[in-house]
Amino acid sequence: MDLVLTAAGGALLVVAGYHAARRLARLAPPAAALAAVALALAGYAAAVLAGSAPAPGLDEAALHVAAYGLTGYGAALLGKARARRAGGRRLHPAPAAIVAFLGAVVAVNVVFVLVAERGLPAGLAERLLPAPRGGGQVAATGFPGAITKGSARRPLAHRARLEALARQRALGWRVEGGWAGAPRAGQPAVFVVEASGPDGRPLDGARVEARFVRPGAEGLGRALALAAAGGGRYHGRVALAAPGRWEVTVVVRRGGERFELRGETWVLDGDGGGRRTVGPES
Repeated sequence: MDLVLTAAGGALLVVAGYHAARRLARLAPPAAALAAVALALAGYAAAVLAGSAPAPGLDEAALHVAAYGLTGYGAALLGKARARRAGGRRLHPAPAAIVAFLGAVVAVNVVFVLVAERGLPAGLAERLLPAPRGGGQVAATGFPGAITKGSARRPLAHRARLEALARQRALGWRVEGGWAGAPRAGQPAVFVVEASGPDGRPLDGARVEARFVRPGAEGLGRALALAAAGGGRYHGRVALAAPGRWEVTVVVRRGGERFELRGETWVLDGDGGGRRTVGPES
């Protein structure tokens, strides 16, 4: 289930729960609204724990709470308005204006989250965005963000990385990686690595692994053990779940030595050409 389905489905559950609490339990509008919102939040939490809905980030969780709460508040407001009309009184327009304003804020934020996760529709992206340099098509317009952890350990990790790069340069190995065809979301594609020694001869007999990570969506990551094809070439087939930017790490091991190559690749959502993925770090 995606964000729109869980938010809209929960809002409908709030409305149904509100009417049930009013008619069956004879609760007052505020109490009925609170009970309905609590029911919807409990249902959403149960769906996440059961794996039926994806685990949300703080932004998505806040959007669900806001959508359910606004729906409950609006239902209670309508209930009070009916009671006032029955008594010959009018409801002040200020609460309705607050609900309309906050509802618009929630709707705009839902659009922002969806665009970040999925990108703009292809036709809209072509109209709003400048044409890519050198021709071609826009590969992806979404960016879900990056999750950074362990900031206190970054200086040590950076120092260790620099030392590893110095050892790799001393090895003199040359490693390149790329796709045999254009990678598209959800479709298997062949990833190829070519390795050679300092004398330019093919580096055979190595163990090669490629790891793919989507920034901001660690659960989509894939690890791939590549099979030897001879002549220093290694290949494997993998299907990446979402379009857009992916980080790639290639690790080559042989004879107790280790060579790591990092870079990025772009996965397309439709037809289009692929891009060479990883190159050596300096």
